[in-house]
Amino acid sequence: MKRTIQVSRIEKEILTPEKFLNLNKKEQMNISHTEIIPARLGKADFGKIMVHYKNPVYK
Repeated sequence: MKRTIQVSRIEKEILTPEKFLNLNKKEQMNISHTEIIPARLGKADFGKIMVHYKNPVYK
């Protein structure tokens, strides 16, 4: 019986600061560069971080 798994190729993604800080070593080594997306005025969050990967990630 064959199973098909749906995955998406991700070359860049937007993470919360919490998720960014919790990346493991392997994931950290795959980061090409990052861009800080500041929070909007009046919002209670810390903004976001756009992560660009060296090699695409499949999720």
